[in-house]
Amino acid sequence: MYREGFLGLPSFSSSIVAIATAVAAIFFFWFLFKKREVHPPKIPTAIPNNNTSTTAAPSTSESSSASTADLARNYEVFLNFRGTDTRESFTDFLYTYLVGAGIHTFRDDNELRIGEEISPELLKAIKESKISIPIFSKNYASSKWCLLELAQMVECHANEGQKIFPIFYDVDASDVRNQKGSYEEAFRLHEKKFDENTVQRWRDALRTVGQLKGYELDKETNGYEGELVKKVVRSVLLQLKKNYTHVPDELVGMDHHVEEMTRLLHDDSDGVRIIGIHGMGGLGKTTIAKVIYNQLCESYEYCCFLEDVREKAKHQQDGLVNLQKQLVSRILKVDLPAIVDVDDGINKIKDAFHGKKVLIVLDDVDEKSQFDKLAGECSWFEKESKIIVTTRNKEVLNALEMTCIKKDLLQAYRSYEPDLMSDYHSLQLFSKYAFMRDSPPEDFSILSEKVVSAAAGLPLVLVVLGSLFFGNEDKDLWEEKLRELEKIPNEEVLKKLRISFEPLNDRQKCIFLDIACLFTGQDKANPCYMWDDCELYPRNGINTLVLRSLVKVGDDNTLRMHDQLRDLGREIVREENFNEPAERSRVWRPEEALDVLTGEFNITMHVCYKSWLILGTKYVEALNLDFGAVEQKEFEQLESYGKSWDSAACKEVADYERAIEFNMLDRYGELVNKVVKNVLLQLKKNYTHVPDELVGMDHHVEEMTRLLHDDSDGVRIIGIHGMGGLGKTTIAKAKHQQDGLVNLQKQLVSRILKVDLPPIVDVDDGINKIKDAFHGKKVLIVLDDVDEKSQFDKLAGKCSWFEKESKIIVTTRNKEVLNALEVTCIKKGLLQAYKSYEPELMNDYHSLQLFSKYAFMRDSPPEDYYILSKKVVSTAAGLPLILVVLGSLFFGNEDKDLWEEKLRELEKIPNEEVLKKLRISFEPLKS
Repeated sequence: MYREGFLGLPSFSSSIVAIATAVAAIFFFWFLFKKREVHPPKIPTAIPNNNTSTTAAPSTSESSSASTADLARNYEVFLNFRGTDTRESFTDFLYTYLVGAGIHTFRDDNELRIGEEISPELLKAIKESKISIPIFSKNYASSKWCLLELAQMVECHANEGQKIFPIFYDVDASDVRNQKGSYEEAFRLHEKKFDENTVQRWRDALRTVGQLKGYELDKETNGYEGELVKKVVRSVLLQLKKNYTHVPDELVGMDHHVEEMTRLLHDDSDGVRIIGIHGMGGLGKTTIAKVIYNQLCESYEYCCFLEDVREKAKHQQDGLVNLQKQLVSRILKVDLPAIVDVDDGINKIKDAFHGKKVLIVLDDVDEKSQFDKLAGECSWFEKESKIIVTTRNKEVLNALEMTCIKKDLLQAYRSYEPDLMSDYHSLQLFSKYAFMRDSPPEDFSILSEKVVSAAAGLPLVLVVLGSLFFGNEDKDLWEEKLRELEKIPNEEVLKKLRISFEPLNDRQKCIFLDIACLFTGQDKANPCYMWDDCELYPRNGINTLVLRSLVKVGDDNTLRMHDQLRDLGREIVREENFNEPAERSRVWRPEEALDVLTGEFNITMHVCYKSWLILGTKYVEALNLDFGAVEQKEFEQLESYGKSWDSAACKEVADYERAIEFNMLDRYGELVNKVVKNVLLQLKKNYTHVPDELVGMDHHVEEMTRLLHDDSDGVRIIGIHGMGGLGKTTIAKAKHQQDGLVNLQKQLVSRILKVDLPPIVDVDDGINKIKDAFHGKKVLIVLDDVDEKSQFDKLAGKCSWFEKESKIIVTTRNKEVLNALEVTCIKKGLLQAYKSYEPELMNDYHSLQLFSKYAFMRDSPPEDYYILSKKVVSTAAGLPLILVVLGSLFFGNEDKDLWEEKLRELEKIPNEEVLKKLRISFEPLKS
């Protein structure tokens, strides 16, 4: 019994123990659950405690999107805040703005996975962040996890130099520093729960951070949270150098450029300042602009560096629109905005710039129109704004200068042309890339100097050649490469320099190649006789080459060209036939010229002038006849060959046919587009960008207004027709772009409903969405440059789509489109709905006025240019397009000889820009 009783008692006790254990377990898990109580899913808590900070690791119940792998990345900013105080207000605003500015910011609601305790990963996020931002609020100190993180931040600040930007949200900095107010009460509770060392560590952390320069909401911005967020984000951007552009470490000789640019940018004026940096390719213009930009961006909240404007504008689809998007996005620090076309972009840029002091760099601009569509006018900007433009084409800067003069803002514009590098700096730059040091090793000094001399002070070439020779210690290879470079320029250098050559017209290219191969160092007057006879119009051609930094004319009137540009020209000619000099257009090596003359070639005529020119073989147009280096016996052989040389003068070359027959220019021009735009202005509807230099518009506006507003209250369709002179080609592009009409339908619905571009599957789906968008709305729509009736049908369809008094204006070069519209209106019994208008050519008075606005920035030409201007205007025959193009062509040119030469050229060879636009009317014709 005893034994059984003994055994029975333990059985009873075991049951009691089991029950007690179960109850304890329930209470334990209930307690643990309370400690890890789930907060709203938007922002999970950080540490398993009821008093949580939202910046530490979340508990097992909390959600987050980042994995441990995500935490392995280096964060730039770590936010530390009390969730119950600021999670859904100030902290969320700050986090959103930091991320929008491109700053990789840690916040626990989307950075840690479910179930992680405070961990090495979280500590890594704190330690590797470059900046910590604790947001002190009333209940901040009641969270031990906020304090734990703060102590870790202070340790990183002391040991690793991590920056701390404290924000005092609704508490005084002194309360944080001295633990007063709500912080004093929180620490009374902490002292009961935690050991003395832990509490003291927290107090020390608060004292340290409270003494740092921080941001107090009430004192900094009078309680305006949005303004405080902007200040904090700007400070973070400056600290992280986020606005900085990449500049190579191997900078040499930059001090002089920086000093000069700083002088030009900072004078006594507080107005907008535009600085143009111009010069040949490879001179370092972009690098100089980057260095200046990096120095100035700390003083500007709104900065943008747009690289490769020329390349992106010309060779990317919607290139200028994309550049406009980038500019607005970077200035406003938002995602890429929706911009429909260039005019829409101009309006959005003006709005973005309004009231802001900005720093903008437009890199590699090669047309004034690119600047106009990105930076427009000084009036767009706040005082003290700086716009820096780099270009190879000084015509861009001349046009900017004249615009500033016209606006009475002469002080706003300055230009700078960097010098070539000195020998000392050239050797230093080459050595940095070739040897990773400031000077070459002693045994490579002579070889290095030879390489540097080949670069002739051009930084691009020094960098390329330095990289080419880097790591190469074989002197024989150096010697061989030097010999190769003397004959065949480096491909990478040629590729960059060729960018300046490609935009030239054929006549200008011919002059450039002649100079490169034959006339460098010659008096300009000598080849000009030949170029005149060949109808290459040398004054205008040389002027263009000078403006594009391809050629210089010395004080002694000699033609000068950088060695690398000379080599570019010769390589272009060499590409005509790599192996056979006799089948190239120009031969500049005397020994090769001798081979050509003594070879079996059909030489039909020989023209020589001062020993440098002969023309007339099947391929060769010009040879260098400087036989000073040729052996006497070879020259005697040449003499016995029976050739005769006339060294007295350069004769006319009959077979040198480079002239093109002059074609009559079309009659109409951009008048169509200007009428449409001006009507929109009169109706005060969504404005489009219109040039300031409008002339003779009153009559057209009056006639269009009469057609648009008659006694009828129905839908009105107005067709404006005429040949050539196109402005924008919005609708015509539909034929040449993938899903072109669908994209136009998207734009139309977007603008009518004022929403983002809607999803449209195909053209039929687009028609249905357009009908829905138009339903019950009185609209004004302009369809510009429609060349098929089907385009109209898919965009504006039928009058029944529109509310009464709607207006649809159609511009076209093809009157068949309007005839088809008229027939449709007649068929529907809506004859009154359709009217058409054909603008007249400009009269002589308005033609001279329009030309003068573009050529002289005034309403009439100066007295001494009146006759020349009348001659130019007569060639335009009243076509506004030509008047604008020619006015821009002669703009800033005060050389009357150049005017005369250009007039002679225009009589035979039409302007290429005009031909390009007029040709659009020719292309659709059947053979």
